[in-house]
Amino acid sequence: MSPLASLLLLLVPIALMAVIQVVLEANARPKGRDLVMLTASAHGERVLAYRVCGACFQEVQPSALANTIFDSADAHLEPVLGVVRQMTGGIWVGGRVILTTHRVVFLPNGLNRMLQDNLPTIALALADVSEAKQRFGLATAIVAIRSPAFTLTVRGYRMRSFVADIERARADRR
Repeated sequence: MSPLASLLLLLVPIALMAVIQVVLEANARPKGRDLVMLTASAHGERVLAYRVCGACFQEVQPSALANTIFDSADAHLEPVLGVVRQMTGGIWVGGRVILTTHRVVFLPNGLNRMLQDNLPTIALALADVSEAKQRFGLATAIVAIRSPAFTLTVRGYRMRSFVADIERARADRR
């Protein structure tokens, strides 16, 4: 294979992932009911930043729909989920992480709400956030957003700037 062909084989998937990310980010902008919900906790609350991401949950269980789909394909879901939980520390659920002037919120996407039971929307008061710290993740950065009640772990693109946005918002609240 020529060097040019090898380079193209490397660059095409990267370019495709970049285009997909741009489309997802454009779709991630909170609007409609989501925007109302995100700005309703305090007077003057507004959205500061948002990212398409995955959030790690320990106790997520497949819905009846997911079990039906896998059972009809003669695949058993629980053993697979057990291995994934052991390897990654939980199940990564797709959605959006949104920073407002008062909160950090994770909203699971529609597909994951259909395939998992009791999937929560997580809202951490910005005043309670003690730390937002980025760590290495394969392909995408991982961020742990800590509060006394819960640590929200998310992964996605451009997370370094999201951590900076959280730190700026925390400083503005002091």
